[in-house]
Amino acid sequence: LFHRVGCGLVFTTMIVAAAIGHKGGGYLITNNPPGNEYTVNLGAVTLAMFLMGPGRYSLYFLFF
Repeated sequence: LFHRVGCGLVFTTMIVAAAIGHKGGGYLITNNPPGNEYTVNLGAVTLAMFLMGPGRYSLYFLFF
């Protein structure tokens, strides 16, 4: 029931991880230090999930 809240929290976490945790590593995760490729991709996927919503087969659709 908290799909959008969860996606928002994960998106925020991934953006902070990309900006702070993987700073200076470039884009590719195979770099040394590791880049922010994975965190940016996860952030993009969670943003897409946030915009699409929970969908037809969810408890949110059933109750509301």
